[in-house]
Amino acid sequence: MKKYLFQKLYKFFSETLIEVFFMLILLLFIFFLLDLDGQTFFNKIDITVFLAVVIAIIVNSFNNSLSRILRQKLEDWNKLSDDYKRLIKQYPSQKMVSYKNPQKKSVIHRIRMKSEQQKVFPIILESMLIDSKIKIEDTKKQYELPEIIKENYETIMQAHEFSDVYNQLNIRLDDYNYNKNLNELTLKTSRTTFFDSLVTNRAMDFKWGLKSTNRELLEFGPFVNPLSESKLSNHLGFNGFIETSDHKIIFVNRSNNVSIGKGTLGNSVAASLKTMYALNNEERTFTPEGLLRSMILEIDAELKIKDDCFEFSTSNIIAIYRDLVEGGKPQLLFYVKVNKTTEEVNDNFKKAHKRKEKNHLPSKLSMDGDKLVFIDRNKLTDLFITPEMIVFEGKSYLTMPSASAAIVILINYLKERKRLQYEDY
Repeated sequence: MKKYLFQKLYKFFSETLIEVFFMLILLLFIFFLLDLDGQTFFNKIDITVFLAVVIAIIVNSFNNSLSRILRQKLEDWNKLSDDYKRLIKQYPSQKMVSYKNPQKKSVIHRIRMKSEQQKVFPIILESMLIDSKIKIEDTKKQYELPEIIKENYETIMQAHEFSDVYNQLNIRLDDYNYNKNLNELTLKTSRTTFFDSLVTNRAMDFKWGLKSTNRELLEFGPFVNPLSESKLSNHLGFNGFIETSDHKIIFVNRSNNVSIGKGTLGNSVAASLKTMYALNNEERTFTPEGLLRSMILEIDAELKIKDDCFEFSTSNIIAIYRDLVEGGKPQLLFYVKVNKTTEEVNDNFKKAHKRKEKNHLPSKLSMDGDKLVFIDRNKLTDLFITPEMIVFEGKSYLTMPSASAAIVILINYLKERKRLQYEDY
């Protein structure tokens, strides 16, 4: 605990008060020298000039601190556009996820928006998956950044100045195919790195030239390049919804140091597919078993729910979609029920979060969120859902389009599943 407090104090002084601290040291030194000469400080120093210098240093120090805080808050919007209507218009040839919200005047008034029920999300639903089989065609080929990105690599990486990031090997989705007759999804994969994604998909709207952005150069519309032709890193990620035994869907308030979606409400799990989980030990190849293993272990890493609390198979993967905010980055979506109550899940999460703060865990071991929100599954259709927020029982939560569109996909999946079960009777 003492070590953790020391680290916090050190960070506070180093980032906000370092100039004031050294100024005080300098003043003490001047007092000491003047005292040796038998003169007082104010005999030698013009008090007006002195106070002006001190105030200027203090103001400058706090101005730098405030500037840093504001830049951190605005970092996501600097590197990824939050003008979702413009994004939708930029790709008019693409069919995107849409949703008709419940007509509740109080809800619409609460978020101060026009009474539009129909919302469109900058998300392309590639395919819904219901009890689908998954096949993987994997190669170890390494993704190469476009030359113009290589030439501006350091500049573009500055877009993530305040994000807690580390490099790792990721799975790149080169292409996919869904065979409706076989109900089989084939993923064609290779390798990329997380840093390659940071300077491509995760910095689509960061202006690193006079006018240049990744979107303007590599994904300008009106069509979105198919994955097989995309020049972006396109590391495979996934979002997931977890339902407790008392029928609550888990949502996570994301921390302010993640690389995307700072301070927003996320799905139960949101992660890149980590090769340390997904690749087998012998040949380091990517298989369906590795895909499932990575999702199972991510549930444990993010929410501290062990794999003996649920059953997980390819049937739990319910959709594949592309996120236009990140240049069409591919995402899988899963849904699973666990045998833990809301209270049990929340207690375990809080304990793990306290241990993380106490031990000051390194970023590779940290959780993306700091608080859980639970919404009854049967009340999902009561949500007012937009690309940038959801409203539930009079309270609004900021979201990223990938997270809010995933809720829409889940609602449609549950409706379709219920319809299919009804037809079986």
